Amino acid sequence: MKVGLTGVSGLVGGNVAVELHKRGLDLVGIKRASSKVDHLLHLPIQWHDVDLHDHKGLQQSFKECEVVIHCAASVAMPNTLNDELRRTNIDATRVVASAAHQAGVKRFIHTSSASAIGCLAYSTRPATEDDLWTAEHEANGGGYPKSKLLSEDEAFAFHHQAKMEVIVVNPSYMVGPYDAKPSSGKVMLRIAKERIPASPPGEVNVVDVRDVAKGMANALTMGRSGERYILAGVSMSYRELFSQMAMVLGTRPPRFSFPRWLGVSAGHIADSLGRFRTKPFELNAHMMKMASRRYRRLSSKKAVNELGYSISPIQPALKSAKDWFEKHDML
Repeated sequence: MKVGLTGVSGLVGGNVAVELHKRGLDLVGIKRASSKVDHLLHLPIQWHDVDLHDHKGLQQSFKECEVVIHCAASVAMPNTLNDELRRTNIDATRVVASAAHQAGVKRFIHTSSASAIGCLAYSTRPATEDDLWTAEHEANGGGYPKSKLLSEDEAFAFHHQAKMEVIVVNPSYMVGPYDAKPSSGKVMLRIAKERIPASPPGEVNVVDVRDVAKGMANALTMGRSGERYILAGVSMSYRELFSQMAMVLGTRPPRFSFPRWLGVSAGHIADSLGRFRTKPFELNAHMMKMASRRYRRLSSKKAVNELGYSISPIQPALKSAKDWFEKHDML
C-alpha cells in the first residue's frame, strides 16, 4: 500500500511516518521546499515539494496512493480565528482532500484535535466524540480549536458529497520524539532551563505521540467512514505534568501553581501590550483560559474498540522526547 502524508516534518507526521515504515508501507511525503527533514532522511520517503494549496501538484503526488493522511497544520494559538489559521488549517484541508479525491484515493484520514471536542471545564465526565461545541466553547474556544473544528467540516464534506472514505482523529496534547520544530516540546525545553516559574491551575490530557501514530496507522484499514475518533491519553494537572517532565530532565519543577484569575489577567495584559509590538507575546488570554480549565477528561473508548487503539504511560514518552532532543542537540 502507498500512503500520502502531509505535515511529515512535524511531531505527529514524523511519528506516523516512522510507524508506517515499520509496517512496510510505501510513503509519499508532501513538504514545502524550505522544510527541514534531515531528521527523517533515514526513512525511504518519496518526497514531493508541493504547496498545500497547489491542487494540481497534490493530485499528481497522490495519483498512486490508496490512502492520504493529512497531518499538516498551524498550531498557533491566537485569541481569534485569524487569516493564517483559516488558510493553513481550513482552506488547505479542503484543497488536500479535493486533490486526494480527484487522484482516486480511497480513504482520507484527517488530523484534527481534541480541542475540537466539546469538553466541559467543570465536568469530570470524560467527553466523547458526540460532545459538540456549546455557547461556552464558542465564547472561550480561541482561534486554533475553531480552525480544527471547521477543518473537520471540510474533510467530512467529501464523505457526504464525494463518497470518499473520511476518518477524523482527535489527538490530545502529544509528547514524544521527532518534535523537530518543536511544538509541545517547547514546554519541556523551557522546563529543562527552569524558565517556567509556575504551573497553570488547570488540567491537561497528555498522550504518547507514538500511540497516536499507531492509532492513525490502524485507521488505514479500520474505523468507519464519517466518524471521528478521540486519541487521548492520561488526564493530569499541569503541575503534575511539569513535575514529571522535570523528573525526567533532572531539573527543578515550577515551585507553585498560580490562581486562574491571575493567569487570565496576565493573558489580557499580554494582549493589550502586544498591540504595540510587531510580534505578539506567546502568552494570551485564550491560552490562559485553556490552561486554567479545572477538568480535561476525554474518552478514547470508541478508538479502542474500533481502531485497536491503546494508551501507554506518559513517563516513557517524556524520556523518549528528552533522548531525541539530546540526540539532535536541542537540549
